[in-house]
Amino acid sequence: MSDYHIYCLDDRNVIVRRHHHLADDDESALEAARKFCGDYGIEIWVGTRRVARLGKDGEAIDLTNAAA
Repeated sequence: MSDYHIYCLDDRNVIVRRHHHLADDDESALEAARKFCGDYGIEIWVGTRRVARLGKDGEAIDLTNAAA
């Protein structure tokens, strides 16, 4: 099991809630994040690896070309 960090994001991408969750894999962590964050955007990390970033509509946000 790994310790995932789940962040719920508002419309300005400000963290409004955070949660640590033990999960067997990324998909299990994503499922838990969807339940925990409800209608907020989601960002999930495990260690220094970003697992996913989803908008509040549940669509993945591609950050590969985002400015730092």
